[in-house]
Amino acid sequence: MINIQPYANPMYFVWLVVALLPLMVGLYYGRRLQIYEAIMSAAVLVLVFGGSKWHQGVALVVYLLWQVLLVRVYGAYRQRNNATWVFVGTVLLSIIPLVLVKLTPAISGGHNSWWGFLGVSYLSFKAVQVIMELRDGTIKVMPTWDFVRFLLFFPTVSSGPIDRFRRFQHDYTQAPSRMIT
Repeated sequence: MINIQPYANPMYFVWLVVALLPLMVGLYYGRRLQIYEAIMSAAVLVLVFGGSKWHQGVALVVYLLWQVLLVRVYGAYRQRNNATWVFVGTVLLSIIPLVLVKLTPAISGGHNSWWGFLGVSYLSFKAVQVIMELRDGTIKVMPTWDFVRFLLFFPTVSSGPIDRFRRFQHDYTQAPSRMIT
């Protein structure tokens, strides 16, 4: 299976431009190609986390399932209650994978964690941000598909920036105006 590492060689950028061309044309005409965006993001993730990096792909899937479970359970809890200890516990549970990735080399004498994958820090910060906004009521309900799409949007997995869910959701659903001021 093919494995492409972001920014490793110029061919990565060629493939990226080819994949983004339909999106650029769609945006030029004021249309968001959401299904195409999701398919391309998934395809790039498979190429980055496949082949020789398959173990990172498995870690990403396990991580994603963990975060979805936490956000779903906390979101359901938050509809009824708002105890600080539950919020703090949820945040701590959410960052456990990141802590394991960062501490494993120190504990194991330099060997990287099996839990590590490209973007684990970015994804952890995004997941904690969603939990915090569920707590403060900024986000009332977090649909699972929207959360998964938010976490796995490829450009932020590979290089950030850490975006807030509400801004991401707005940008994802609205095509920008072509009007230049």
